[in-house]
Amino acid sequence: MVTSRNGQTGGLRTAYYLFKPDGEILLLTVYSKNEKENLTDAGKKSSSASSKRTSSSPKRSPLAAALIEGLEEYVAHKRGEIKLRTVRYFVPQGVNVKVLRETLGLSQNEFAAKYGFNVRTLQEWEQGRAEPDTGILAYLNLIQRRPAIIEEVLG
Repeated sequence: MVTSRNGQTGGLRTAYYLFKPDGEILLLTVYSKNEKENLTDAGKKSSSASSKRTSSSPKRSPLAAALIEGLEEYVAHKRGEIKLRTVRYFVPQGVNVKVLRETLGLSQNEFAAKYGFNVRTLQEWEQGRAEPDTGILAYLNLIQRRPAIIEEVLG
């Protein structure tokens, strides 16, 4: 996880997160330390102070230290002390794969072969034991909304 940057210590920072009520992290945005923009003097002071440990501080793993530092930067960002780059992600809506397949009049084997999926993966999606990742969801949305275009592209 550590990258080099002109002899300086590189690494990653965490800026945004979302917790479920049970404490599970749903979204964790990690970015390179060199992507921080417009760091003010207050932000520099806050950032350098958060990265220093005293001899009485507990020893942390590099990942834990990076996560804590990133969360402290997030707080500084929310206070207006530093400005961090913002990235927005498009997450496609979910698709009921079984309904889609049945609407197209295809068996599991036919659907998998036609659109390039593993039959077992398709079965896992249909039975709710797994969910398609974001890229696959986008593809499934295209199949659902514009199947003729997908058929034309796939030949």
